[in-house]
Amino acid sequence: MSTERVKDTTERELFRLLVENMLEGVVIVDWDTTILFANKVAATLLGFDSVEELAGHKSLEFVHPDSKELLLKNLQTVKSGVNKVNNEYRFTTNKGKDVWLETCGTKIHFRGRSADLVTFSDITERKRAEKELRKSEIKYRTLVEKSLQGIVIAQGMPPRLVFTNTAFAEISGYTLEELYSFSLDDIKTLVHPEEQSFFFTRYQNRLAGNPAPSRYELRIIRKDGEMRWLEILASRIEYQGEPAVQKAFIDITERKRAEEQIKASLREKEALLKEIHHRVKNNMQIISSLLSLQSHHITDPELLDMFKDSQTRIKSMALVHEKLYQSEDFANINFKEYIKILATHVLQSHGVDTETIALTIDADNVSLGIDAAIPCGLIINELVSNSVKHAFPDGEGEIKITFHALDGNIELIVSDTGVGIPDDIDFTTTDSLGLSLVTLLAEEQLNGKISLDRSRGTAFCITFKS
Repeated sequence: MSTERVKDTTERELFRLLVENMLEGVVIVDWDTTILFANKVAATLLGFDSVEELAGHKSLEFVHPDSKELLLKNLQTVKSGVNKVNNEYRFTTNKGKDVWLETCGTKIHFRGRSADLVTFSDITERKRAEKELRKSEIKYRTLVEKSLQGIVIAQGMPPRLVFTNTAFAEISGYTLEELYSFSLDDIKTLVHPEEQSFFFTRYQNRLAGNPAPSRYELRIIRKDGEMRWLEILASRIEYQGEPAVQKAFIDITERKRAEEQIKASLREKEALLKEIHHRVKNNMQIISSLLSLQSHHITDPELLDMFKDSQTRIKSMALVHEKLYQSEDFANINFKEYIKILATHVLQSHGVDTETIALTIDADNVSLGIDAAIPCGLIINELVSNSVKHAFPDGEGEIKITFHALDGNIELIVSDTGVGIPDDIDFTTTDSLGLSLVTLLAEEQLNGKISLDRSRGTAFCITFKS
């Protein structure tokens, strides 16, 4: 055997081994698409159990009608001498299964004539995934286009709009064509001047992957010059292989206007309520002053004492309105501060020397509304007045007021170290106006309970729901 023949045989064997061990299908076809050679992978991909069964068939037999025209066109391209013509075709296998094959054709010499060497691989799953992706993209785009929210996608610095929907065009007053051609200056024109620095800083941080609030509010200036409030939900995404920022916009202008109207209405009501508390306090002071003037003409000690009691009761109620007038919400007062002022006033009105009759206050910082503050104030007024009048015949002792919040309840204790109430007196049925008033206020106004401890002087305990 000559050296040339040995070399030729060796090259053929090497070619066969290479082709048989390739992961791709390999066929050699004549220009009429007759299959002259195929490897095992090609036979399997085309639905045959062996290479021998495939041999002699025309590859055009298995090409789907949708792909035949393209395949024949590309076959002529290869025949003309253009190498490595790549394309994707739809085939129907010998077993009736539709598959997609990616091919590469090259013109070669085979058995003394020119032919087309074709390598191909199965891309059916990839095509299926691409189809599903397209369907998903169409569905997403449809949802975005139909959305009532304005949606934009921006990339780069300075920002450029790469996607926007019709809803945002309607919100901004610009056409889609105008938005897609927006320059940096155009974006600045759209964003309210007071919001620009914060808007671009957040965009830059989010694009770079740095932390930035995802939800915030922003003012824009529409094309027609109208200012609108928008709520924004921003997120960082990948768009066409590049980092981008997607923003969804909701026009909240009407909500913001409604909020401003509510705030204005509340300010008006607060001013009105403040004026009412002020006037009620002033009117009560006038009544107290009238009682004081009237008392100058009274000589009967018992009657004079009744006038003084009425004055202190009015003062306790007026003080509530004064504190409400001074408070921030006009509905609640700090009762600890109120107790100090009220108790001190009661002692002063009775001419008590605080060096001989001490006043101790142990109170939590609890706020009370007017419905609880007035009856509590009247109770403290009556019990402190009672202690001043009856508990200390020798003019010495201590009055203590305790006010605590305990497990959803309020506990008010007014006690003294005086002579105490005799055991035969029932404070709930006594003829004393002051004690009757205390019982009525505790049980009827506060819906609470009242009890009396006589073990060490006098201690009235009132509990009610906070």
